[in-house]
Amino acid sequence: MLALDGDEVHVWRVVVGSAYTRRDVLWSFLAGDERQKADDFLFDGDRERFVVSRGVLRALLGCYLRRHPGSLGFGYNAYGKPHLAGDFGIRFSTSHSHGLILLAFARDRDVGVDIERVRADLGLEEIAASWFSPREIATLHSLRNGLREEAFFACWTRREAFAKAEGKGLAMLLDTRGNPLEPTKWTSQELAPDPGYVAALAVEGNGFRLSCWQYRTGFCCDELVRRGPPSPGG
Repeated sequence: MLALDGDEVHVWRVVVGSAYTRRDVLWSFLAGDERQKADDFLFDGDRERFVVSRGVLRALLGCYLRRHPGSLGFGYNAYGKPHLAGDFGIRFSTSHSHGLILLAFARDRDVGVDIERVRADLGLEEIAASWFSPREIATLHSLRNGLREEAFFACWTRREAFAKAEGKGLAMLLDTRGNPLEPTKWTSQELAPDPGYVAALAVEGNGFRLSCWQYRTGFCCDELVRRGPPSPGG
């Protein structure tokens, strides 16, 4: 079974199409409101991504905590960031882009992760002019096409990761747009999840050990299923 020490940060890479082959098991882990949300998606791809993201999140948390995934509850802060209900000490963050999901876990320290597929069809210069600092914009302009797109998304994911770690999401992005990031209490780490993608991790404090994992389809699931669902009393 998994173990997450206080000085460790784990990042998991999940391929949606592969993990969805265990859809029935992942679905069995979801709470009623999560199943309703999945059913409400108009497009199959969005539904599959949500089931995998929340189902694998529950599976991995269940492994870390030695609990059935269906017994876990979630709360949300004022900005919509989810957290585990109860005093378990594990913090987490999730992100997805075009068939890939990243999940980050830490113990007793906040963490944020963001992933994006590199693409050039979004009006990147206009977005950068609205959101990035003058120094970040100058760096982008100094690069040739091809490198510029990757640098843009590297900067964007870094900002997103810090915003998620802070727990403020878009509100923090709005507060810091046009200004350089000065995350004195945070450590930033670039990630390389797959060719054509960039990602960033933000972790509270420093001195942690980072481990990156590839989620194997069904990992944790079979043992958790054998353990059985939670009893009606919890």
